[in-house]
Amino acid sequence: MSLAYLIDGMADRSKNFVRKAAVFAGKALLAAVLPFFAGFFIQHALAATNIDANHPNYYAWSDVVGWIDFLTTGTVNISGDELQGYAQFGPTGGPFNYISFDCATGPSGSDCSFPYQVVNDSTGNLSGWAWSDAIGWISFDCHNPETGGSSPDYSCTQSLYQVKINAQGEFTGWAWNDIAGWISFNCNQTETGDACGISTYKVKSQWTPGPVKGVLESGTFDTRVTGGASFNYIVWKGSLNNGRVAFQFSASNCENGATNAPACDANIGWGGLKTSGDGAFLGPGGTTDEADAYITSGPGIPVGIVNQETHNNRRYFRYKVYVETDSAQSATPVIEDVIVNWSP
Repeated sequence: MSLAYLIDGMADRSKNFVRKAAVFAGKALLAAVLPFFAGFFIQHALAATNIDANHPNYYAWSDVVGWIDFLTTGTVNISGDELQGYAQFGPTGGPFNYISFDCATGPSGSDCSFPYQVVNDSTGNLSGWAWSDAIGWISFDCHNPETGGSSPDYSCTQSLYQVKINAQGEFTGWAWNDIAGWISFNCNQTETGDACGISTYKVKSQWTPGPVKGVLESGTFDTRVTGGASFNYIVWKGSLNNGRVAFQFSASNCENGATNAPACDANIGWGGLKTSGDGAFLGPGGTTDEADAYITSGPGIPVGIVNQETHNNRRYFRYKVYVETDSAQSATPVIEDVIVNWSP
């Protein structure tokens, strides 16, 4: 791929996009968590590819070039910032052509002499350009300035298109290329209806928009206060990193979480189906709902434990911690220690 060809192609993109179909009526379709580590550290690691390997959750479709395979190269990776790697298309057994989503992570011979990239705004709205030596520039959003027209809509007045990733990690919408035409990322599209009875293709990623969430339950702690302790507050040490840390609290006079001390043989267990009383993980509102949790504003800042009638005068306790990354999934809280303060 020569630099001159890239520059010529970029310069021509505006006029090329004027020729694209103005409506979707002409589109034709084929008859496509979080590990926890010691210290409660969440790591959102990027694998070689995070495309769903279940067939056919890794195919896009073009009436001109056919199936576009996002899995087989093992390079396509979606993050909150961008798409990396490259997909392939071509006849069964090859030779294959490639579509590169990022000049720095494309196939052999790629370089960033002329930078390009498909960008993710962290909420699943994709924009920018991909490149293929075989078919040229591929636009993922009609709002790309190079597609022609005027700000802020650019070519969207001709045809409103964009590729997005929904809450299930599924790609939806269309991309445009002057040679391949419309590229569909899902058999069920708003503009053409549900064509999944013909083929259930889609491109699906393990990445989903918004924060990645994790939950961890502690072991059982013994206050060694025979008559039960009075629980005052909970505080944690570590780094918030623009994420979220929240807790629920549970107490019992039985080490196994049962509700009938000293026999401790009824309603055994911590959490589970328990919604109140001994062994139930409760928030400040007295419910087990995840939204009802002690939310801390940061490390080293205590939050008082309420529901004394349920928790106080209990010897044993556990806590449950809810951890969320930042919205772009680029940083995660690190919890080094959790401290529960109680009085005899």
